[in-house]
Amino acid sequence: MISFNYICSECGKRFKIDPNLYVCPRCAKGQEDNQPLSGVLDVELQGTIEGNNIDVAKFLPVEKSFFPSFPVGNTPLWKPDAFFNELGFHSLYIKDDGVNPTSSFKDRASFLVSAFAKQNGIETIVVASTGNAGSSMAGIGAAAGQKVILFLPESAPPAKLIQALQYGATVYPVDGNYD
Repeated sequence: MISFNYICSECGKRFKIDPNLYVCPRCAKGQEDNQPLSGVLDVELQGTIEGNNIDVAKFLPVEKSFFPSFPVGNTPLWKPDAFFNELGFHSLYIKDDGVNPTSSFKDRASFLVSAFAKQNGIETIVVASTGNAGSSMAGIGAAAGQKVILFLPESAPPAKLIQALQYGATVYPVDGNYD
């Protein structure tokens, strides 16, 4: 049996996954301004899977039914023959996530964010991005019927801005950089 929970990166306390819990309440009490976050919560996998037929969905902290019916993942592995021949990397393969639905390697993360939001009754997803994550989330969110709001630097590539707008995201250009 597989299960997931949060674990505090500082004190090790475990918490049930909750979309309103971002940091360990005890460790975050000592948070100082302009310092890295205290008590960051990591996702912990508990349990094991045995056998050869492993369903990847069992490793995700969201039930399969909450994922949009959008073909994310299962992207091809390419064997770079020139690398093999020239450098002798005989076990090297390149994963081509550029063939995901929005042409972004960020689609896998957006797919999981969308499913987590749906599972927890969250209808609007807000993202700060330099472009790739934002356009990816806009596409995945559109497929799932979710509202996506993006904050992008004014300097974001125009193609990413256009792509996000075509997917129906609300985009706010920000005067400044990603930070």
